[in-house]
Formats: sequence, C-alpha cells, structure tokens
Amino acid sequence: MSVYGYLFQDSSPVLPVQLNSVGHEELPPGASYDWDNRRRPGKPVNYVFQYTWSGEGAVEIGERTHRLTEGQAFLIHYPGDSRHYLPPSGTGWSFTFITLYGPAAAGLWRDIVDALGSSPMLSKDCPAIRMLDSIYREAEKRRITDACQASGLAYLFMTELLRAARMRERHEGDWPDAVLEAVGLIREGFASIHGPEELARAVGLSTYHFIRLFRQATGMTTVQYLTRIRMEKAVGLLRDTELSLAAIAEQTGFSSVNYFNRTFRQWVGVTPGRFRTGRGTLRADHITFD
Repeated sequence: MSVYGYLFQDSSPVLPVQLNSVGHEELPPGASYDWDNRRRPGKPVNYVFQYTWSGEGAVEIGERTHRLTEGQAFLIHYPGDSRHYLPPSGTGWSFTFITLYGPAAAGLWRDIVDALGSSPMLSKDCPAIRMLDSIYREAEKRRITDACQASGLAYLFMTELLRAARMRERHEGDWPDAVLEAVGLIREGFASIHGPEELARAVGLSTYHFIRLFRQATGMTTVQYLTRIRMEKAVGLLRDTELSLAAIAEQTGFSSVNYFNRTFRQWVGVTPGRFRTGRGTLRADHITFD
C-alpha cells in the first residue's frame, strides 16, 4: 500500500482543482478495508475516483450496490451517501485511487458523473486511466512538488475523464432507442421542435426520465443538442445562400432575428452578419460544434 497526500503551504484559492491524495493498494483476500463515506469528515468536499485493476470490490451509492471487477471504476464524494469496501468473500482487490477538491471540482464532477455514470467500465488503455497511473508514478518518484503542478495534474485528469465520457457519447449505436428516436426527430424537425416535453411525449417517456436519459447518452441537454443542430444549419445557410438573416432565423427555428443573433454569437463568437462576410472570424466552409 502506497498513499501520497498533499497539503501545500503555497496553495492558492484561485487554483480551480487540487490534488488531495493518490494511492495504490493490493488487498489480499480477507483484508480489512471498509470506508463509510457518510461518516468521513470532508471540508472541503473531496471527490474520489477509484479504478480496479484486478480482483473484486464493492461500492454502495445511495441504495444501490455495485460489484467492482477488472476495468471498473467508481466516482463518489465525501462526505456523501456511499460506502466502498472489500467483500468478506472476495478474492482480493488491486486498485488505484485519486482524491480531488477545489472550487471548480464540483461542477466538473457532476458533468463527469452525468455522462459516465457513477460506476463506469473503462479500458486500461483509456487516456484517463493512463493519466491516473502516470500521476501515481510521479507521486511515487516524489516528483509532485508544488501546488500549481499538482493542480495542473488534477485538472488534466478531470478533463481526460470528460473526454472519455464524450468519446463514449459519440458512439450513437450504443444509445438507447428512445434517445436515437429523439435525435432523429430533432434532426428532421429542428425548426419546429419547442423543447424536451414535446420530445418526451413523442418517444413515450416522462419528461424527467427522458431528460436524464438523453443527457447520459449524449452528454448534452436536449436544448443544447437542438441548438447545436440549428447552428450547424444556420452556418450552412449563411455560407451557401443569399437568404436574409430573418429568413435564416425562421428556417432554423428561432422566434426572432434578435434571438438568432444573440444565440449565434454565443456559439460562434461573432454575429451572423460578421460571420457571413468573414469579418472578425476565420472564413470556414464547415464549423464543428463540440
């Protein structure tokens, strides 16, 4: 067992995410290992990612228990409604963990859990897992020596988790049928669809369940996905036609030119007029919205 903790005297509150600890454990069968995160102190709140290399562990999150086998991770925070432990009848457990905190950690963590789930399967070759192993190796060699370096590693690890989630989200073939149906409806009827309630009715789900399912699969809300499709269509119309801005706004589902202008500027960085003339932006035949 090797655990490396960090408490930097020069740590600054402006650092968005910070590394609290990183460690690796090889638990033999019958070892005593049980963390009840409902009772753990945590100020600030700490966010834990733990990845199973081999063996078997378990994590309780709320009322649900997840069996953790090779390639499976869990994401929890403490204090919080969770517990992770080595089952009494287990065969041992090899894992690496990292704990993080900071002012930007909560929002990033919510996005990661929303997209990946609280107990995802991840390949050992996944960049996020390679990054986790690399941070542990750096700690083991005593190469993490200051707050800014540690913060950079922590933030990079979280962004790799987000990237893993988004790469998974791009595999549309794995999306639930209801989400695929809704995406088809958005792509065909982007100019007339008004919101998630309409889509939920069309696919036969409650609005609450549909919203959660759609975001878990795509990594976006239905409004974000709908707006992205509208922006892609608007870019094409601005480049390939002489239609007025009012006509483009109407054809892409915006209620007014002002609303279209405001939304376009938020997504692209310039107004539709400046985009069309190429002033203030790089002229492009296609823009990818990610």
